[in-house]
Amino acid sequence: MEDNLNLALDAIENTCKFYKGRPGLAYFPNANNKGYCRVVLDPISLEIFLSSVDQVQDPADRSYLWRTLADHVHMEKIKPEAFLECVNSKLGSETVELSIQITLEKSLYMLNHFFVG
Repeated sequence: MEDNLNLALDAIENTCKFYKGRPGLAYFPNANNKGYCRVVLDPISLEIFLSSVDQVQDPADRSYLWRTLADHVHMEKIKPEAFLECVNSKLGSETVELSIQITLEKSLYMLNHFFVG
């Protein structure tokens, strides 16, 4: 159990450059792709990552974070508008083509599901 905890703690820390004008610290459980798990971000990390997903340097972590943020809409932890605003302001700098495609598909689903009809 202790070895698993140490591995998890080793994998979760990501530092973002800015959070409201000062250095911020956000935690992303399961970073470095240690295997699938459903991640629920704490409110501060969620706010930080929504405003700085494009600053996550590792492409695998950034791709996983896009999916995690979209999942937070489905878990009703954030409003679809917050995710779509993040996509609108941050996806343009994404370099991983598959992440772009999947994020746009999730955005289209949200637009159709939450705003049409």
